[in-house]
Amino acid sequence: MSELFYDIRSGIKFMEALACIVGILCWARLKPNFWKSFPIYLLIITCCEFVAWYMTKNGIKGTKYLYQLFVIPLEFLFFYFLHYKLSNSTNKKIVVTLCLIYLCCFITELIIPKNNNWVWMSLTYTVGNIILVLLC
Repeated sequence: MSELFYDIRSGIKFMEALACIVGILCWARLKPNFWKSFPIYLLIITCCEFVAWYMTKNGIKGTKYLYQLFVIPLEFLFFYFLHYKLSNSTNKKIVVTLCLIYLCCFITELIIPKNNNWVWMSLTYTVGNIILVLLC
């Protein structure tokens, strides 16, 4: 089972990289212009995935912080950005407000000291997902 799981994860990383390459090759045809940020987003996420894979394979600690402090917030903020760009002027204010709520939750969980070694920013992750559901 673990080999199948490893193969699926490797396949997903490969597909992310392939989508990034296709997005860069189709760069000139991406309209409206804010969609040109999507291949860049895919490139950053793909690079982070490979960095985390390298760190895990070589016993380097810190992948949880890479995801908690960079990858997951970047993903949420990028999807909020897409919703902002696709919204009308009335809904843009709602998107900005919800984005600020997410950022407040993120900063709050960074500031509040934790007693244990394993810290998963569950409040931030939950609030981020709920906001995405509301926006969809």
